[in-house]
Amino acid sequence: MAAWQFGLVLAVQTVGWYLASHFTETRAARREARRAVLDQKLHQALRDLFEQREHHTTHPHSRERQ
Repeated sequence: MAAWQFGLVLAVQTVGWYLASHFTETRAARREARRAVLDQKLHQALRDLFEQREHHTTHPHSRERQ
């Protein structure tokens, strides 16, 4: 194999490795972002549920007071 062919193969492999790692990192970053959003939504839903429960136990319905 001539030196220029070896250089070309090395360049193609390097570019391929770079692109593959870039797309892998991008996918991982998107997955992390989705997970963070879902965690945030879950915590908000739990907070809302807890507040509803607190409101329900501290303010009974008017029918129950009679």
